[in-house]
Amino acid sequence: MKAIAPVVANGVDAAPAAAAGPAAPQPPPAAIKAAPLARGKAMIETRLVVALSPEVLTAASDDAAWQKVAALHADEARLDGASRALMASKNPPR
Repeated sequence: MKAIAPVVANGVDAAPAAAAGPAAPQPPPAAIKAAPLARGKAMIETRLVVALSPEVLTAASDDAAWQKVAALHADEARLDGASRALMASKNPPR
């Protein structure tokens, strides 16, 4: 197989810079500069971010809500003997 020499015009290497190796990673743009470019993404995600805010999650995470979640998966929650022994070793009787 024949090697291909780089193209040189007027003493300047005309090969693309990427051929020399990967470029150093650039830092992401500041949010204020990126925001106008991501309007569509922001429109979709804003409702999700608000819904997942700590205040909303704390208000929705009471014992009754967790009991409902547990009831949905009660038939799947089974611990074998080894698991029970591990849990007992982590919480010894006083």
